[in-house]
This record gives sequence, structure tokens and C-alpha cells, in this order.
Amino acid sequence: MTSPGHDPVGRVHPRSDLHRQTTSSATVPIPRRVLHVVPDGHPPPLSVVVRESTQAVLLTVAGSIDRETAPHLHRALRSVLTTCPRLLVVDLTAVRLLACAGLSALVAAHRLAEDRTRVRVVAGTRVTRRPLALTGLDGYLSVYGTCAGALADPVHRS
Repeated sequence: MTSPGHDPVGRVHPRSDLHRQTTSSATVPIPRRVLHVVPDGHPPPLSVVVRESTQAVLLTVAGSIDRETAPHLHRALRSVLTTCPRLLVVDLTAVRLLACAGLSALVAAHRLAEDRTRVRVVAGTRVTRRPLALTGLDGYLSVYGTCAGALADPVHRS
């Protein structure tokens, strides 16, 4: 049995919401799209939340990124990049496992973005920092320790 809003197969489920984010000056409505990757009858191993503003797109990922779930992350990244935002921040703070397939999805997004979009990866935990460091991708991708740092750094277009 599937929960409300889930298809019988139980795969990717977009949902539009209006999320309110509190800033220092006011509460600002920010559109939010939630993608849940749910194998049949199991809790979601991967959740992707997309928040868009005029300045950036924040893609918050939670769960495990492995060979089974990485294609869903790749599709979400590709979907966001088709809109050509100035800045895409991929927040991996809530990721419990970052396997090679997840690293490949991040590299593919970086390559797909080319010069149109700056892609920044938030790897604030050992679970995400270590694979990036061991593979040398922390020198190839723009990696930040916090989401605030990734969003605050100015974006310069060439």
C-alpha cells in the first residue's frame, strides 16, 4: 500500500509547497518542491528538497546516495540545471552515505552546469567530506562547510 500522493510503484514523487524561511528582516515565502525516492513499502532512502529564490537554488539532500538512489539525485540536479540558475547549492548535510555513484552525480552536475551556473556543494560532515577528500573532488568541486557560507560567497559570472 502506498501513502497519499505516492504512485503504486513508489518511486519519485514531486510535491509543490510554499515554505516560509525566516530571514533577519522578515519571513519570506520560498517555493519548495520535494522529491521523495521511496522503494515499495520502505522509508525513503533519499529525499531531495528544492528551494528556489531569485538569487539561488538550494537542493537539500537527505539519506543515502548510493548506486540505487544516485540516478534520482542526478535527475533532480539535471532538472534544476535546465533552468540555468546563477547559483546551485547542493546541501549534503543530512546525507548518511555518499558512495561513488553519488560523487559521479555531483561531477556530472558540475560538468553540465559549465559556465552558466555556479555549483557549490555543502559537505559539513565527515560522511560527506571524507569521500570528497579521498577522491580529490574537494579540489575540483566548490566545497563549503556550511550552507550559509555557500550562499553568502558572491557569484561572479565570466
